[in-house]
Amino acid sequence: MLFADAVAGLDADHSLFVEIGPHPVLTGAVEQTRAAAGLPGTAVASLVRRQDERRSLLRALGRIFGRGGTVRWDRLFQGGGGYAPLPPYTWDEQRFQRDFTGTAGPSRRSREIGPDECGAVGGIAVRGVTPVPPVVYLDAALDTARRFGDAPDFALEDVRLGDEPVDAADAPSTGLRVTVGAPDEDVEVTAWRGTGGHRTAVPCLTGRPRAVPAGPARDHRALLDAALARCREYLPMDGFRAVVAASGTDYGATPAVDGRVWRRNGEAVVRLDLTGLPRPLAVESALHLVLAALPGRAARATHVPVSFARVRLAAALDTEVWAVARATRARDRVHADVLLLDRDGRAVAEFVGMTLRRLPPGGRRSPAADACVPSRRPSPPGPRAVTAPPKAAERAGRTRPDDAREVFLKQAAAVLGLPVERVDEQRPLRALGLDSLMAVDLSRRLERARGPHSLGAARLLSAESAGRLATAFTGEPRVPAGRGA
Repeated sequence: MLFADAVAGLDADHSLFVEIGPHPVLTGAVEQTRAAAGLPGTAVASLVRRQDERRSLLRALGRIFGRGGTVRWDRLFQGGGGYAPLPPYTWDEQRFQRDFTGTAGPSRRSREIGPDECGAVGGIAVRGVTPVPPVVYLDAALDTARRFGDAPDFALEDVRLGDEPVDAADAPSTGLRVTVGAPDEDVEVTAWRGTGGHRTAVPCLTGRPRAVPAGPARDHRALLDAALARCREYLPMDGFRAVVAASGTDYGATPAVDGRVWRRNGEAVVRLDLTGLPRPLAVESALHLVLAALPGRAARATHVPVSFARVRLAAALDTEVWAVARATRARDRVHADVLLLDRDGRAVAEFVGMTLRRLPPGGRRSPAADACVPSRRPSPPGPRAVTAPPKAAERAGRTRPDDAREVFLKQAAAVLGLPVERVDEQRPLRALGLDSLMAVDLSRRLERARGPHSLGAARLLSAESAGRLATAFTGEPRVPAGRGA
């Protein structure tokens, strides 16, 4: 439960950590905690989501061995064929394995980007939530690869976005940590929220940097001309904005993007004037062209990006760009390619193999959106000012008990990574997997949800059942029959 104290309290002799799990969650936190305490420490993840399990485990064994750990290779390579005698080599008598020093050395470097360096990240809302655009993470990863790499430019391959969006409303207290490793290792982007020792981490992106060979930029004007010849249906800009709005996307106070759109089913071309738009919002607006390439009903659904096969972004964008998008549907997924060109037909951004997931229909936000901004749940109307006593007026903006109980269970499920129906109200949250970091996160979510009563992390980690905690959050004097222990 006391993660930071436990990791920092280990002796210097314990400086190699292996995280056993389906995806690294604590690896970065272990290294940061040890570094903050001035102690050596290297963390190795065993498995990575959506990557081949055997390859991930073999890579983890190699990292452990390379950092001085002991590996029972005979257990891995037991059985098999016979052995043939070979001539002796120097390494038969001399040990070449690197001595373990307790640190990752120069092969793994990190960079922190403070809230003031992230720039303007908000403005475009999706179903009432204003997530940080993925291009913010892509820019951070590519810029860090350029800083630490030995090539003038890089692209990102096999890019995966995190499951939990980061709300742009939290930008003043949110920064990014970008970690890069060897050329064959992934770059990781993690958002941190809070200050001092009360920071929580949210995985945002993983991808593999690839050096881009130097050379003259390719001229794509012939590709653009061919796409314009195929896309003969003209869509006025007002019509394009209507398509974007029908998908649940709202530009809000963001300066309206201007341009002209030509389309057909499966393909669209747009000339955009990005004057006045911050870079993240300019690229995000261009990516919305995918909606114009979809047929009518599909374009009205809400889609969120989950992965890219390859991404390349130039350091600067012109105020006027051409964008070409191709899109195909497969059940609840859309697969698309988007190419941004400058006036001379040179690519300034490439999004290849982009996969978007369709959110369930309806006016309610997705679970990911609820997890992002629980505070945006509409509050019931308060009583009239002439009859409401002072205490009732103070409660007017808070959530009613029945709704508050639902908010508590939904936020607990979101933090635990479980469906709401699997949150057993008879058991303590810690028995369901809640740790100290998750408790702090849940406490803050509940505070932002404006429930009748706030609950601290210590109480959330207590032996009280989830049902009793939910009742305490509603402010009711007792636990209803059959709810909680």
